[in-house]
Amino acid sequence: MTLVSLAGVEEHEPLRVEQPVAVSPNPTTGRATIRYQLGCPARVTGTVIDASGRTVGVLFDGFQEAGTHSLDWGSADLGPGVYACRIASGGQVWSARLVKTR
Repeated sequence: MTLVSLAGVEEHEPLRVEQPVAVSPNPTTGRATIRYQLGCPARVTGTVIDASGRTVGVLFDGFQEAGTHSLDWGSADLGPGVYACRIASGGQVWSARLVKTR
């Protein structure tokens, strides 16, 4: 999606909104893949947060080109429960629920 600033300069939204974050398989017993698309090159931070709000994993923290990306979540060291995957880019944050079973 292209945005136009007041100065008339085109700006791009870093993360496309159609399906911001997709997780599969979900629920999972140990490994899941998180997929998302960037509309333009941007810095991205992908984290996993537990039910108490603690960051339990950093999946990615760096610059990525525009396009489709995926991150792998290995949860062997975490107990069963509900977690949130957060993708932050360009001042925006999207999240998806992750469910880990035994």
